[in-house]
Amino acid sequence: MEIENKLPTHPIYQVCDIKEADAVAWALTSKDSDLVMYPFKFPELGDNEVRLKILYSSLCQSDVMHGRNKWFGEGNVLYPIVVGHEYIKRAIFNL
Repeated sequence: MEIENKLPTHPIYQVCDIKEADAVAWALTSKDSDLVMYPFKFPELGDNEVRLKILYSSLCQSDVMHGRNKWFGEGNVLYPIVVGHEYIKRAIFNL
């Protein structure tokens, strides 16, 4: 799957080349976009912070409604957005 050349930036998760990525998510880049691969670097963990590694996720209609900005009015969803919930995750601690 080819990654879009000009992915939007995110204030926390910095997009990068897939070969340098800490993780890859499937993201919506606008309310009308298809899901695209979004490779990114993790921010550094601070003292006593926890990172949750998502192993599996599911999508439902509420995720689609939020990702398509159908509930909150124009301009109230920060893109890129990775929708999903009901995660199975592993905790990674920095204590």
